[in-house]
Amino acid sequence: MLPSPQRAARLILILEMPLLALMTFAFWHPSPIRDQWLWLLYLLLPIYAARYIVYRRLWTWTPLTPWLLAYVVLVVINIMLGLSLAADGLASAPYTRGWVMLGRPLLGFAIFTACVEYARTYHSTQGLISLSTWAALGLGLLALGTTQWPDKAKQFAFITDALPKVGNFPGAEGGFNANEIAGALAWIVPLMAGVALYRWRDRLPRRDEVTLAFLLLGTALFLGQSRAALLGVLLALAILCWLLLRRYWRFVGIAAVFAIGVLQILAVAVVPVVPNAEGDRDTAAGNVATQADESIAPRLRIWQSALEMIRDHPLTGVGISFFRYEPVRSMYPVPEVNPNVLVHTHNEWLQVGTDLGIPGLIVYLGWHIAAVYTLWFIWKNGNAEARVAALAVCGGVLAHNIFGLADAIPLSDRFAFLCWWIFGLLGAQYAAVKETTPETPNNPPPT
Repeated sequence: MLPSPQRAARLILILEMPLLALMTFAFWHPSPIRDQWLWLLYLLLPIYAARYIVYRRLWTWTPLTPWLLAYVVLVVINIMLGLSLAADGLASAPYTRGWVMLGRPLLGFAIFTACVEYARTYHSTQGLISLSTWAALGLGLLALGTTQWPDKAKQFAFITDALPKVGNFPGAEGGFNANEIAGALAWIVPLMAGVALYRWRDRLPRRDEVTLAFLLLGTALFLGQSRAALLGVLLALAILCWLLLRRYWRFVGIAAVFAIGVLQILAVAVVPVVPNAEGDRDTAAGNVATQADESIAPRLRIWQSALEMIRDHPLTGVGISFFRYEPVRSMYPVPEVNPNVLVHTHNEWLQVGTDLGIPGLIVYLGWHIAAVYTLWFIWKNGNAEARVAALAVCGGVLAHNIFGLADAIPLSDRFAFLCWWIFGLLGAQYAAVKETTPETPNNPPPT
């Protein structure tokens, strides 16, 4: 006897998370390998059809949903314009590499939707937090074993040289750029820290694995020496310590964060020390200033190039990821900057602007305004566990945005799935709180 449509649909929905995990791994790879797996997107259709059969909805609306969906729509429009211009033989932006660029945004929106639907179904985000913890443990081990430790981390060579090496990781056979993986860690470190602080504070179970994940991620971040990511994470940790810890533990936590900050300044001061023009060796303070200048000056030229692109193409940008490709590179040269550095704008807001123009910037701003509103709603209506989860997630958003002022993980990048997951956790917490909050005229049920 065949199962009823409802039963069959529920069985299909069980496959949603495994399918998204498979798609994340497939789309992790660069083109042309990634291109061969685009057909996996069609498997999302039965998932959404099953959800409609069971729940009479395709997804649950949250304050974040329209902005994330608007981003996907902008990507579709951008690709269509690029393909149309190319077909007409018009050499003008937006340029495009075709529909392959839609894969990761669609995957991202599916990840967000799956997180929200899980929370609405089970009235909790505990399962998502547990999954995040195990993923964070894996990411921490991956970061420690595959990061290409930069010259600015030479003072920690006695540690990094002793770490086991993970060779030939799929999609990153040569290892990860330290700044790239630091941007990914900036999303997750505050999340693990917030959950760990809460569980230790209230003596809740399963705090050891969260703490271990935080320590692995934090160690990898510190050894990689991405200054922007470290600054963002330390600021987020200080806020979490102040809001989550009690009495004197609050000051102990902030003192620990301050000590790590001092250690970071000392680490910058000692490597590398180079002779100045007169042949004398720089002081520590002078060395810090020299490194800052060497880091900021090229970025200023890159940012100027990005601003010129947005000025010339305000409605469309130059096309998704085309900051790095010809003919854009020839049209907007960046003198005295190594071409290998010009893979993105080194500022996430400018990256969105060069990808999608001013409409993209408006949508990206909308993401963050909606995130602030969502945090406020959860803080006002949720219990202690919900508040901690939302605060920890927003700590990751804050830390990554500080990283994003001086570096970038573009939304078309392989690590961008973590951005969608983080916003998915926030949307999921909103849905869980909505499900458990009494209905009032100002608080209608979720749709």
